[in-house]
Formats: sequence, C-alpha cells, structure tokens
Amino acid sequence: MQSVRKVWNENFSKGKLEGDTFLDSYPIFFGKIELHRAIASFVLKYRAMWDKIMGFLILTIVPEAYENYMQAKSRKKRFKDIFSKLDSGAAWFAEEIHTKITSFDDKYRTAEAHGTGVIRKYAFEMDSLDESPLINIVDYWNFLNETVHTISKMLDAEYQKAEAYAD
Repeated sequence: MQSVRKVWNENFSKGKLEGDTFLDSYPIFFGKIELHRAIASFVLKYRAMWDKIMGFLILTIVPEAYENYMQAKSRKKRFKDIFSKLDSGAAWFAEEIHTKITSFDDKYRTAEAHGTGVIRKYAFEMDSLDESPLINIVDYWNFLNETVHTISKMLDAEYQKAEAYAD
C-alpha cells in the first residue's frame, strides 16, 4: 500500500493528471506502469498474507486441524469450516474473514493471478483516485490491519492470563 500511495502521490495527485493520456506523456506512462506493478504486487501479497493469518489462527486455536487445513484445495473454505465448529464468536470472526477474502478474490485475485485482469484496466484509467475502483483496495487493507490488531489484542490477553497464572 505504501508503494501504491507513493506512486499515486508522485504522479497522479491533484493537478498532475490533467491534460494528457498515458500514451501522450512518458512520465504519466511510466507512472501508470509503476502503479500497475504496485497494485498487482499488493493483490498477490495481500492474499498470501491472509493465507498465513488463517494458518496461524488454526495452528494457535485448533492445532489438530492444521494438517487438514494445509492439505485443503481451498484453504479459505477449510478455514471457515474449521472455525464454524467452534463457539459463535470464533465462527463469526471466521465468517467475517471468509466474506472479506471472498469479496477480494472475486474482485481482484483470480484474474490477477492468472492473467492481466481488472487491475490493468483500473491502473491505466485517467480517473482521479477517488473516482477509481482502485480506492476500494484501501478498505481491504484497513480490514487486514483491523484483523491483525484484533489478533494482537487476543494474544496479549492470553499472554496476560498465562503470566498471571505463572505468578
């Protein structure tokens, strides 16, 4: 996200986009190529991060299900299935993660992982960021950050309990 933000601000912030198409200006063309690279990289890394988070949660909360998760054709679906058998809070958390990842995958991942996809189209449009569908990736980034923060708080609470128990 930092790369996307940096490329956008350096090349396409207000006043830098007017008057040209990306084919008429080398700096705009180069900026669009860099924007495409940064966003395509984000798409693949974002999804890989979720696979790591889901694996970590299973390994931490339901370690006996980890091998089952790792062997699944769809780890996203297996994650949801494993957590749906736990208490309602864990099931709700897993459902929220599954829903958000599915939405992300449907919009960006499959096409990006197996072809040029929608990112190419969006990256090369001459819209302002607030008019571009690319702005939606910020919502996904924010959800990831919120989830990591929630997991951190849960781990900290467990650590505090263990520390109190040890005393």
